[in-house]
Amino acid sequence: MRLHARRPDSFIKSIKGMQERFKGWYAAGHNVIDSFELEESMANSIKHAFERRPEVISTWVMWVAYNENETDTGNINKGLMEYLSGQVFQYTRMHAVTLTLAIQKETKCDMAFLLRQLNCPMTREAVQAIDHLLQNHELVKEKPGRKTYFRYARVWDSGYFWELQSKNCPQLVYVVAKTLKNVLPTGASSDPTKIYCIKDMWEVMKKRLDGVTTNLSELLISLNAADNQSRSICDRLRS
Repeated sequence: MRLHARRPDSFIKSIKGMQERFKGWYAAGHNVIDSFELEESMANSIKHAFERRPEVISTWVMWVAYNENETDTGNINKGLMEYLSGQVFQYTRMHAVTLTLAIQKETKCDMAFLLRQLNCPMTREAVQAIDHLLQNHELVKEKPGRKTYFRYARVWDSGYFWELQSKNCPQLVYVVAKTLKNVLPTGASSDPTKIYCIKDMWEVMKKRLDGVTTNLSELLISLNAADNQSRSICDRLRS
């Protein structure tokens, strides 16, 4: 199922890693997984079949979402479903959401504060849509009992959360991608600024937004570097 969202050649290269990860989940069945092989031509055929029959993926993702929300699958099976489906099909083409959540997780800043910093005329519609998603759908401790079907909604109908589709809010995607790269350096293979929808953005626009991301990154880092408690400790060390 991960082949649906990857190039066949890239998927073939990832099989070895999949086989190793399986051993971390299950104590048996290694002989079956280790013997698994797939030629690129067959991977191409499978991917084309998925493209011809989108209901195959839609049905499978609904099964995953149902089990994620309605059954107690255990931590091992839950981890496997997250690897096979969650990482691929949650928040489909909603990079502004996933990157904003990643920034908040990395910097531990207040989400309302972060959204206020991201709010400007060219990003406002998308920022307000993120706020609406968090207030009404996302799992938060203040709202127990919520479920995660909404994370997969765009697999079933691309009309859901259309304001947050990456191609509809490229400026916000660029700002949060560049900011995340600044506060959480990543390797070239996972560089968030390589996202397709911002790859060909006008250089003039990038240059203007770069100033925004620099200021935001420095602000977030400074907020995370010290607080009342840390200053008190430092004062004691200096005395």
